[in-house]
Amino acid sequence: MGASSMKRILRNYFWWPGMSNEVEKHLDKCESCLRLSKKNAPLPLTSRELPQGPWEIQQIDFFTDKDFGHGEFLVVVDVYSRYIHVVEMQHVNVDSTNSVLLKIFEVWGYPLAIQSDNGPPFQSDKFVKTWEARGIKIRKSIPMSAQSNGAVERQNIGIKHVLAAAKLDKINWRKALDNYVHLHNKVRPLSRLGVTPFELLVGWKFRGTFPCLWETNSPELLDRTDIKEKDAVSKLKSKKYADCQRGAKESDIRVGDTVLVAKQKKLKSDPEFSAERYSIIARDGAKVTIRSDRGVQYSRNVQDVKKVPECLLESTNKMIDTEMESVTEKLGETDPIGMDLENTIDHDIEINQRPKRTKMKPSKFKDMLLYSIFE
Repeated sequence: MGASSMKRILRNYFWWPGMSNEVEKHLDKCESCLRLSKKNAPLPLTSRELPQGPWEIQQIDFFTDKDFGHGEFLVVVDVYSRYIHVVEMQHVNVDSTNSVLLKIFEVWGYPLAIQSDNGPPFQSDKFVKTWEARGIKIRKSIPMSAQSNGAVERQNIGIKHVLAAAKLDKINWRKALDNYVHLHNKVRPLSRLGVTPFELLVGWKFRGTFPCLWETNSPELLDRTDIKEKDAVSKLKSKKYADCQRGAKESDIRVGDTVLVAKQKKLKSDPEFSAERYSIIARDGAKVTIRSDRGVQYSRNVQDVKKVPECLLESTNKMIDTEMESVTEKLGETDPIGMDLENTIDHDIEINQRPKRTKMKPSKFKDMLLYSIFE
């Protein structure tokens, strides 16, 4: 039932000093409870600063919907300007992916970095070597953590909506998708910054059907310093609101901790976390690197690992110590160091301790006696 319910039931009938702490320790020893528990609270959002300029960092991802065409779309987003490209793919492999990216980069030039998830085409050595040979850094998001590749994941929502709307309205979905991309890139200003992605990318407004609307005779220069400040202020406001709504808090996971790892559930009754234990060998913000006793390493979001309580670790260590003691007794070994320490204890040493809180019986138990019950 959990700690709160167990304490509530016990308090109706019993009381003893330290009851609340003992209940929590008792539950901490239950490994099934640990594996079935919820994931940790999310970390506070980390506001990602804008790159120094446009077309420096590109986030890429595949959007899949089998109801439309070949069912696969490559989405490319410029992190600075939010300018997007959406390309229908006939094949999802490394050669097709590289070919599409080359066509895009022939227009706008090579970026400084490409960030993707850990999908099969992006994990290929050929994909990495192709772009690193051109001086482009390849970055990977945290496995099973879509928010670490958030710029492109956010655009997938809009693409999904426009395709669904085209299906409901029974219109050509390809034309609807092209129109959506056009409006997003060149017509609709970004709510945070008040300018379009096209304007952020090239520095001037898109000249469309009505030139008088775009002030083509006296174009205003884009103040990129002001844009960066507006973006930072807007993200800070969003961060404070989101952290409050999501109940975000910092994680106490540290290097050296023993943890369980969240797994993909096939059935609703499956536990949230695996039984195998892992050690934290590195942490970088929300990303942790874990290693099992078999030497297998993974990268995960810190939200997807659960720290094993000390009492569970102690019970395991006690089992090991008991086995070691039995071996020692069989060998007839003694511990002279322990004997010396026992005989050299200075009983005159005073230990300064803070006064402890007085523990009193609840008033409803004032006429009852406190007994010690032994098995």
